[in-house]
Amino acid sequence: MVVPVIGLVIAPAAIAAGILAPAGLAEPPLWLMGEGIEWVLEAAHRISDLPGSVRPVPVGMAAILPLMTLGGLWLFLWRGRWRLAGVVGIVGALALWATGPPRPEVLIAPEGRLIGVLGPEGRVLDHDRAQSFAAKTWLRRDGDGASQKQAAARPGMTRGKGWSSTVLSNGWRLEVLHWRRIPPGRIWTLCKPRTLVVMRFGPEYGGPCIYLGKADLARLGAVAVHVAGDELRLVPAREPAERRLWSRDGGLLADVK
Repeated sequence: MVVPVIGLVIAPAAIAAGILAPAGLAEPPLWLMGEGIEWVLEAAHRISDLPGSVRPVPVGMAAILPLMTLGGLWLFLWRGRWRLAGVVGIVGALALWATGPPRPEVLIAPEGRLIGVLGPEGRVLDHDRAQSFAAKTWLRRDGDGASQKQAAARPGMTRGKGWSSTVLSNGWRLEVLHWRRIPPGRIWTLCKPRTLVVMRFGPEYGGPCIYLGKADLARLGAVAVHVAGDELRLVPAREPAERRLWSRDGGLLADVK
């Protein structure tokens, strides 16, 4: 019923409003057009609320959309047997989507205010309210339809008051501390080999772990952590920005050790 409403109500009313506008008589057709639009939106909301009507999918590589678009245009605009070459582009885009690189195992919001770790039931968040926009974006890009509160209740992360801990897929430990006042020796206790330590208010520190304190998080911005064999690869959000020609120094940030 949506298509007939658009073709028989909304479109004619819009045309009539354009014709009658110079005479000051556009209000009735505009009202009719608004009623038709309201009906279409109501139908769309009702359908989207049905069980299974929306299925989240993981985000794909940047090349997927241009490749699929070019393949579709070639298929529908070209003539002759060569038009079938567009199918190659579409299939290639779908293959890239299905076999693309995995999502980062750990995501760290700016200033370390929220941590997300891939667990057995999806991404686990260490807070059910903080950084809600980042949480929603992470879950959506994972192809995860859960809410932040649901993701925070998942298993896969040990939590306490102001701290959380988990073991990553390659055996590395992740230790997160949100305390403003850190007891003496706490950093030394956590900073062990094969450990990533994230402390929102942590001081400068050098040790056998990968350590992200207050100054490091301010310098790097959000951080994505990828598991690379027996090591971790940290990709700060500000690294792509440093590649731009108009950036301050035109270079990349130093590697995170």
